Amino acid sequence: MKILLLSVNSLGRRNWGHQRFLDDLTLINDVVYYGLGYEGYNPKLTVPEVIKKYGKFDIIFTNHWGWKTRPLKWSYKVDIPHVHLLLDYVPTHKLKRLNRRFKKYRFDLILARTSRAIELLEKNNINVKSRFFPFSVDTEVYKKQKVQKIYDVITSSSRSEKLTSETKYPHRWDVHNLVNRMDLKARTDLVVHFDYIKAINQSKIAIISNNIYKSLNMKYTEFLSCGTFVLADKPDDFEICGYKNKEHLVLYKDLQDLEKLIRYYLDHSEERERIAKQGMEFVRKYHSNEVRVKEMESIIIEELSI
Repeated sequence: MKILLLSVNSLGRRNWGHQRFLDDLTLINDVVYYGLGYEGYNPKLTVPEVIKKYGKFDIIFTNHWGWKTRPLKWSYKVDIPHVHLLLDYVPTHKLKRLNRRFKKYRFDLILARTSRAIELLEKNNINVKSRFFPFSVDTEVYKKQKVQKIYDVITSSSRSEKLTSETKYPHRWDVHNLVNRMDLKARTDLVVHFDYIKAINQSKIAIISNNIYKSLNMKYTEFLSCGTFVLADKPDDFEICGYKNKEHLVLYKDLQDLEKLIRYYLDHSEERERIAKQGMEFVRKYHSNEVRVKEMESIIIEELSI
């Protein structure tokens, strides 16, 4: 499949997981990447001009960052199926603006990272074909390393963030405070990219605190793919994605329960490592970028008859 991908190259961003998936589209596709940060990008060209330059494509593919690129201009006037990867679609002040864009660009298919987003699309009368398309992970980068476990715990965000009940992640600060109160050797500072992957591998337990929308996020696949034991508050789409409590990771109910589980699994290393190994094998088998790219091709062929 030949794909014209209109997006910003975000590999240098702190959260580079989205870009790693886009980069892995080349595993089974012929992809032309076009947008800010990509070689050959010319912001003056419209989509019809880009197509004239590079030849015919089977689909145009955009994602969240695509809104920030000029190449989207006139893409709705091109007779090529347009597929959009929807990352964040939640009830905020930006929703009306997003809905206007959905109608303007006339997407033929939306791949939504959460089932809640699909429900919201229907509620807002966005009459576009949509399919659930959960997060995956670059297993060539996020993998188990032969390093010593020197930290008891790693948390999923920087402790320096002033997270309150008004933020998207209201409980992360509480988790940080809990970890500090327990006097553990913890990694709670901001760490990214390959240093982040090493820190995950150096930790006995990784803790996830979901956002207010309970979205199943990239942390699950990233932590588990590295073979690190995970404690998480239960997200939406947990069962849909095949995750099983106490088999792939362990769910906590509240902070009191989390504290008990941290102490328990620090004391029971054999049980902890068994679950971590099962979680790693599960994610690498069913939620790798390679698996998801193949799924994307199948969905596009099925929905758009390409």
